[in-house]
This record gives sequence, C-alpha cells and structure tokens, in this order.
Amino acid sequence: PCAVRHVRFAPAALFVSTPHIWEGISYKAIIANVDMVNHATRRSASVGPLYLYFPQGDRRRFQELRLYIRPHPLSLPDMGQETVPGFCALTCYHKGPFGHAEEAYEKIRAYARENALPLRGDSFERSVADWWSTTNEEEFLLEIICPTKEADPGGLPVREF
Repeated sequence: PCAVRHVRFAPAALFVSTPHIWEGISYKAIIANVDMVNHATRRSASVGPLYLYFPQGDRRRFQELRLYIRPHPLSLPDMGQETVPGFCALTCYHKGPFGHAEEAYEKIRAYARENALPLRGDSFERSVADWWSTTNEEEFLLEIICPTKEADPGGLPVREF
C-alpha cells in the first residue's frame, strides 16, 4: 500500500510536447512513443522521466494531455521548453497497469478532504517503470501528482521534477 505524501515541487524548465491529437490513443502508445523521444533528444539530451499532464485532471481524456520531460542540465534552453512554476502537491504511487490507477487518485482525494487541502483539479502522472523497462504491466510504477491550491506552508520537503 502506498501512503499519500504532501510535498512541494520546485519550478522547472521542461520540454513540452508539441500540439498533438491524442484522442483514441492508449497509455502504451503515448509513453512508448519513439517519435516523441527522438524529437526531444534531437533538440538536446533529456534525462527523463516522462510526465503526463492532465489540465482538467481527467486521466481518461487524453485529447487534453501534454507530455513533459526534463532536459539534461547542460542543455541550452530552446523554444521547446516551458517553465512549470513551483507548487505544493499530494502524491501517491500506483503499481500495476496504468489504466487501473484510479485507486491512487481516490487515496489522494480522501487525504485532501481529511486534511482540508483543496486540490487545483489538474494532475501529473510520472512514469517510473513502464514499457521502456519491462513488458510485465504488473511491475509498472506510476506516481500520481495532484497539485493543491495552497500557498507554500513551509516545512514541506522540496522535490525536483
């Protein structure tokens, strides 16, 4: 079982996907997307991991999805990068097929209710172990990140993207 953690993410400059029609596509087609990886690495080296960003927080609506990946620290900024401002968030891990991560989202929502932490409504999913590392979906690991509306209360552990 995974515990929900309350953390602060530092601002980060990340590669962002170009506009793309994701409707009708699967997690595998998005995450194991060789064209997207080649596009990012042609511009400069990236160091991963891959973040899926759902602006409306509905992980079943891929058509609104944006992909983020962290560039190598020595890469020069370019037009393919976007700065994601720092924010507080609740996080939880899901092990198993990515399509079944709703339980982790529910844990986060319950924690937010119990601790009076209003969620913004958007979410990130960080692919930790996926098709690039195993074909066994039971070994997949996904971190769910739900930003909160709170200002930085101080004292939270700070994480990098």
